[in-house]
Amino acid sequence: ALLPYNSSAKAKYELIGLPFLIEDKETQGEEYMSKLSQICNREGLEVQVGA
Repeated sequence: ALLPYNSSAKAKYELIGLPFLIEDKETQGEEYMSKLSQICNREGLEVQVGA
């Protein structure tokens, strides 16, 4: 499965005392994830977007 970046991961890192190094990133949109899925399919990988 291809999963977009999820900003709630920051809290999980904080709980275990690790630095969260990518907090300035934004969630990828539907269009981006669709294009990424198409690239994977073209390369022979079977993927689905989302959980």
